[in-house]
Formats: sequence, structure tokens, C-alpha cells
Amino acid sequence: MKTAALGIGAMPETYSTRPSYKDKFCPIKAKKIMKDIVDPVLVEEKYQGRSAVSQHNLDIAESVRNALKDEFTSRFKIMVQVVIGEKQGQGSLTHKDCVYEGEFYNGLFNGAGKMTFANGDVFDGNWKDGLKHGKGELRQKNGKTYKGLYKNGEKYGEGIMVWPDRRRYEGKWKNGKMHGMGNYSFFDKNKGRLRTGISEWNEGTRVRWVSPSRENIDS
Repeated sequence: MKTAALGIGAMPETYSTRPSYKDKFCPIKAKKIMKDIVDPVLVEEKYQGRSAVSQHNLDIAESVRNALKDEFTSRFKIMVQVVIGEKQGQGSLTHKDCVYEGEFYNGLFNGAGKMTFANGDVFDGNWKDGLKHGKGELRQKNGKTYKGLYKNGEKYGEGIMVWPDRRRYEGKWKNGKMHGMGNYSFFDKNKGRLRTGISEWNEGTRVRWVSPSRENIDS
């Protein structure tokens, strides 16, 4: 009788610190709430400097916080911080087609930076307003490499291109194509050796051999 009075054999009371399934915080739902609030506010907005957006940040943060508190239970402490601005200084940017690591200015790639493309190509060099500009090196997955100057995103000026089949061009470029005078090398399969000559090019097409003569170069 005493054991019964002491409650021996009875199930002890238990408490769970975990929220029930319906009360759990859902990141997907929270992300949609934030998107529904932020998108209509910023869709027509233009960045006008840090001082102009400070109150804007507070207003958006308050709206998001209230919406999240209404959606989720009071067991969560909701803290929201909104930062509106342009990318500046060192950083990285991940896109579905590429990853950029380097310097930013006014929200664009500016300065030294490395871009790795989804197809395996890698560009390492200088950027200006989001475009390759200045010295740079492009290493392509197919084995082709270019090292030289760029202008507004295109090969321009002095540069060296090397192909996997041992062709090599060192000379002038314009708008991404061989243009002007350059030293061109290729492997002559018939003679089994590498041959070189100075040639003139026009928008990627060889116009003529300058030295030595074409007869001595072509197979």
C-alpha cells in the first residue's frame, strides 16, 4: 500500500523544450515574408548614399519584424537588421554561372579580381565597371590560355594566346580578335617541327605573312 501511495510504478511527468511541428521556425516561410515586404518597397528605388537610406532601413526592418512576430509564436525572439547599399572593397559574389572574388566599387567589379566560371574557365586580372580591363590572364578548360591586355571586356592591345595544339600568337589584339602585327607559331605535321613567322591579321583572319615568306611557312 505504501508503494502505491508513494507513486512507485507511475509514469513521471515530462516536459519538452522543443516546439511542436506547427510552431517550429520555418526559414522558407520567413524568406517569403521578407521578400513580399522588401520587393515592393525597393523595386523602383535607386541608391542615393548611406545617409539617405538609414531611416529607410529602420522602417523596413520594423515591418519585417512585425510580420515575422505575427506569423511565428512568441517563443522566438525576432531580430531584424536591414542594410541597403552598394558592394565596396574586398568581397565575393556567387552567381549561377560564376564566382567572383576580388575588389568592388560602386557595386561593380573594380580593381583586381578572380572569376571562376561554371564551365571551368578562370579569369584572373583587372576589372573596371564590371568588365575586364587592363592586365589579365584567361585560362580555359579546353587548354587555351590568353595573357595580356583587355579593354572594356575584350582582348585589346598586346597579348599572347596559346592553344592546346601548340599554336601560339603574340601580338596585337582588337575587340577580342587578333588584329595587326604578331608573331604566329604552329606545329607543321608534315615536317614534324614548330614553325614561326611574323604575320598581319585583320579581325581574327590572317592577311599575309611578313617574315619569312608565306611559301617558307605554309606546308
